[in-house]
Amino acid sequence: MDIVQTLDITQQGENNLYNWDYSGSPYAANTPGVSTTLLLGPSVDPRLVRSYNQSYSNTLFFLGLPKVYCNGATDTWYEEPNIESPVTVRAPGIAAVPNATTGSVQQVVPIDDASFSTVGLGQKLIYPDAETEGYVILKAGTAGAYTVTLRSLEGKAFPALAAGDTLGNSGERHGDGQALAQNTYRSAVVQFTNNHEEMGPFANRWDPKDSQRWINSQNIEYKQMEVRRLQDRYFNAILKTILVSSGGRVQLNNGRFSLATKGAMNQMLDNSVAVSTLTAADMMDWIRQTVHDNQMQDGEEDWLLIGPGNILDKIGSAEISQRLRYQVGDHTYDTTLTKYRYWGHTVTPIRLNSMQNMALYGTGTANRVILIRKSQLKLTGMKGWPMFGMMTKNRLANNQNVDPITGFANIEYMEYRAHFGVRVEAAWSGGLADVLA
Repeated sequence: MDIVQTLDITQQGENNLYNWDYSGSPYAANTPGVSTTLLLGPSVDPRLVRSYNQSYSNTLFFLGLPKVYCNGATDTWYEEPNIESPVTVRAPGIAAVPNATTGSVQQVVPIDDASFSTVGLGQKLIYPDAETEGYVILKAGTAGAYTVTLRSLEGKAFPALAAGDTLGNSGERHGDGQALAQNTYRSAVVQFTNNHEEMGPFANRWDPKDSQRWINSQNIEYKQMEVRRLQDRYFNAILKTILVSSGGRVQLNNGRFSLATKGAMNQMLDNSVAVSTLTAADMMDWIRQTVHDNQMQDGEEDWLLIGPGNILDKIGSAEISQRLRYQVGDHTYDTTLTKYRYWGHTVTPIRLNSMQNMALYGTGTANRVILIRKSQLKLTGMKGWPMFGMMTKNRLANNQNVDPITGFANIEYMEYRAHFGVRVEAAWSGGLADVLA
């Protein structure tokens, strides 16, 4: 005969150890003073997508990224954004300078502060019309009011320039008898920093007698279930941190503080990567354009298209429908998006269903895709300190202690910790998009 035990919220029994009124609890319905949403059973919350990180395959993919070990708890790296740094015109713009087809004319061009250190005497600049060229014969001014004076080729005039116009810079040109270099070339270098995040401890502990009573009375492997849920929480949090952590420092209790790393998506947003809102039908053009606009080298580069499976499926279905239009005969297509190639560049989709786990990510990533080159992503950690670790302790005190030492108990204990950071190199050179339903 089956024995059914009635769950009584108001009179919690010995094994009824949990607070059932957490948000979303299916047991809190009709309980006085509790208002929650039923997530199990016939009335499923339509906002929730059951997208668990099954077998941790998604997390393990990111844990397999290249590792960089740093001397301290902060990752510091340097990037060279431009080999040739352009010269940007500062407001206000300037008028054209005509030429009577004899000799050369001069034009004083106000430039922004960032351009002043990258342009030198004798360097050759090209105007936005892609035809006019001028030679720098003078640098002058102070911060906020820098100028360069340009001289034209004989018989050539200078067009008008507006604030924000870009002049190409191809470097030094010098005449006969130049004994010494007037300029020394140094490329622009930018320093970036990102903290390592101290994650955890994600911990659980058991009183040995209590856990044994669970096993005896409930006929379940209590500790095995708890450990599995602990692992799920830990690995899911790692993945969320890599993608969307906001970064920074926070003061905790007792004068302590914690550092948070800045995830890949926020590093891209900080580097002025706009989030495009597009239909699935437009996504293939967006991917193609982003890849070609952000080429960092000649030859092949491997890109990743990271997003929830149902969003990637929409993109793939839209692409297939376009392709079928131009096919003759019978063709069968797998709706799974596998890989695209654009003049040697490859784009591989990475299905990350947990981006739709709204209990973990909120609602901001449910329709988002990230387009980024694989070589940009790296995990960082501190030398001599594990990035990811697990620890167990058994029976920290004797069963017979009647006056135990404070802080010790007769328990079994397990914890997971992580200490790592995320580095996105050239974070400006990727793409973010929200795909419309």
